[in-house]
Amino acid sequence: MIENAGFEVKRNFYKNSTVFLPELMVENHRYMVPFRGNKRLKSLERLLQQLVNENHNDNENRFDRTWLYRPPVMVSALFLIEHAYSHFLHEGLNWRYVLDWVMFSQKHKAEIDWSGFDALIDEFDFRKFYEVFNGIGQDAFGNTYNAQLATDSKLSTLNSKHSTESEDACRHLG
Repeated sequence: MIENAGFEVKRNFYKNSTVFLPELMVENHRYMVPFRGNKRLKSLERLLQQLVNENHNDNENRFDRTWLYRPPVMVSALFLIEHAYSHFLHEGLNWRYVLDWVMFSQKHKAEIDWSGFDALIDEFDFRKFYEVFNGIGQDAFGNTYNAQLATDSKLSTLNSKHSTESEDACRHLG
């Protein structure tokens, strides 16, 4: 349908297709994470799919009169971190990823099970990236956006342990 309307669609990646609209690129995901050849990411994909499937009939999160819905908050939180990490490793990271995380975590801070989230950050080996990434968000947009996280997780040591890494990373963001 989109191609018939004259827009470009790339289908050359197993995880998602990409649609190019005027001044907007949209990823249409079949899978949430690039798991091929990686047991840890395959396990994360299974967890995310399980959480989505457990909540897919939740009418509270459906968009008005459609079959589209907002994924569970934990799915979105983990996806945002993994997606930013993947871009950091393979394509580069920009301020949009940091701002997406800051805005999401601020809006949903009361809904996120921070101790469960923290355990999953460790389970999927995102700890070092997450501490620096989250620290960049704190440094760039203020330390008050996620006070709950600072008290509930291992990030309580972030300011003393990683502020230099955070400052260095900020200088390299485009």
